[in-house]
Amino acid sequence: MSTEEDRITVFFESEGYRVLSRKLVEEGRLLQPA
Repeated sequence: MSTEEDRITVFFESEGYRVLSRKLVEEGRLLQPA
């Protein structure tokens, strides 16, 4: 996983790498540490 000011790049085993909005991830609590 890598982070930038407004984006997070995450690797999903089934989907590969995806770039997500940091704001939406934090507001929606969409990710949890592995």
